[in-house]
This record gives sequence, structure tokens and C-alpha cells, in this order.
Amino acid sequence: TYSLDEAKPFVSEIVLAVINAGTSIYKTARNYQLNTKSPQADRSARSWMTSNFNLLMNIGQIVENDFGYKELAIELYKKAYSYGLFTTNVGSCTMAKNEIVRIDPSFDFKTFDKANKSGGCYVATAVYGSYDCPEVWTLRRFRDNTLAKSFFGRLFIYLYYAISPTLVKWFGETEWFKNMWKPILDEKVKKLNLNGVENTPYNDRQW
Repeated sequence: TYSLDEAKPFVSEIVLAVINAGTSIYKTARNYQLNTKSPQADRSARSWMTSNFNLLMNIGQIVENDFGYKELAIELYKKAYSYGLFTTNVGSCTMAKNEIVRIDPSFDFKTFDKANKSGGCYVATAVYGSYDCPEVWTLRRFRDNTLAKSFFGRLFIYLYYAISPTLVKWFGETEWFKNMWKPILDEKVKKLNLNGVENTPYNDRQW
């Protein structure tokens, strides 16, 4: 009974929920894989991540084919692509990559891969497990739209990018590091959201 314009906010909410669920599944499986370090744990974790990949791809196809929301579908395909690296299906990344290129032939995979592997928001990416999740989207918007507009904000960004990659390289996989930073970042994200900073999919600005 809804028009496509009227349905979009509801579908967007579902997509965000699926992305959140996908991130949680991935983080749980990846942590289990890294911390347990046994053949059985590795097989189980890869099985969970394969199911997660399929979930993201299938919902993406529904969102695109049934509703025509390509800009929402591509966010699910991007998430599937970044997680497909750790599945048992070697063609997973290629499958997701093909869907992304079909929608956006100019998509910059080099920049996207760099951001996901090193983490454009290094500490936040380590804490939340992904460069593309609601919390990091919020922080990236704050960086680009607020911090980058002032001298001291840009100075903070410069110092952050000079120091944080090394910290994450040394401690990013440790639980104490994540537990130390998560409450701080959660509180910051909460305040930013209350002040109107969106937590929806976001492409970084060039500044």
C-alpha cells in the first residue's frame, strides 16, 4: 500500500538493522577464530561468516530487485565484499565486487580496501570491527563536517592519523584496548547522534 518514496524510510531502517546484525556476526566469528586458534574453531567461524555473507547479499538483492533502491543495496554488497575475504568460498569477494561494479562502475576499490584494512578511523574501526557501521559513519561525518573545518580540528586529525595507526597495529586486536575505548566512543557517538549527526551510510569527503 506504500509508494516507493513512502516505503524507503522503512526499508532503510531494515537495511541498517541487517548491517548491524552482519557486523555483530562478523565480529563474533572473527574474534572466535582469532582467539581460539584451532582447526574446529576456524571451520566454525568460516561457516558463520559464509552464512553472514549470504544474508547480506540476499537482502541486498531483495532491496534492489523488489524496491529498486540501488544506493541501499550497494551498502549491503560493500559489507558482504569486505567480509567475504574470510569466508570459505573463494569466489565470495568476486561475487560481491561484481554487484558493486554493476551499480557503480567507478567505485574505488583501492581506497575502500585500504580503509577497511588499515581503518580510516583507526581506533573506531578496531573497536567496532568495521569501517562501515553506524558508529563509524557518525564519527566520519563529525571528522569531515566539523573537525576538518577548523585549524585545531585539522591539527587533531593530523595528530590522530600520525599516532593511531601504530597503536592499532600494536594493540588493535586486544580486548583491553577495545574495552578501554568502547565506552568513550559510545558516549561520543550517542552525543553526536542526539545533536543531529546521522549514522547512515557515508562516503568520506576529500579535504
